[in-house]
Amino acid sequence: MKRVSMQLKVKKDRIPEYVDAHRKVWPDMLEALRRHGHSNYSIFMDADGYLHFYLEMPDDHDEAFADMAAEPVSARWGEYMSPLFESRTRVPMTEVFHLDAPPDRPRKHQRIGFLLKVKRDRIEPYREHHRKVWPDMLAALTRHGWHNYSLFMRSDGLLFGYVEVLDSFQKALSGMAKEDVNARWQAFMAPYFENLGGGRPDENMRELREVFHLD
Repeated sequence: MKRVSMQLKVKKDRIPEYVDAHRKVWPDMLEALRRHGHSNYSIFMDADGYLHFYLEMPDDHDEAFADMAAEPVSARWGEYMSPLFESRTRVPMTEVFHLDAPPDRPRKHQRIGFLLKVKRDRIEPYREHHRKVWPDMLAALTRHGWHNYSLFMRSDGLLFGYVEVLDSFQKALSGMAKEDVNARWQAFMAPYFENLGGGRPDENMRELREVFHLD
């Protein structure tokens, strides 16, 4: 299974139409997505109409996308939705961090998407640090219910986070705020981010609205 993220932009005056269409996606479109291995698929939107996608797919995700594109219902859906977008070019996001969910995690959870911005000249060091996050930081995240947690980065440093929490994002953040290791990690990482206004990175996570989900 591969985790995939990408970005698109809806025209600002068409946001209500996009949201409404995704409250009632055609059943045959949903069935086709499942048939070609799209699962745990969420779309998050910010106030300006930028969409951030999170989905889990077969390892050969290029083949899964191609198979989906060959479906007549996918072509019809694309034609139906096309007028709502500023561009239909998908901007890829690269995963730079992942923390699995424990096998005994309760099935019920909340899905959260958020944004941060890494400074362009700090992108590579940021990637390197997230290849080797401190073990006690990972343990604290798991302890406070940060599950199936991925960070995806655009080429300019825009960071999209996806995480599943047991109760609420605020409770997950509050739990981490009590951890000494989190205070040290946030202080260590703060110089890598833009526009923190003197705060910590975890105090500046801009939460996004989920507008679509496919189990």
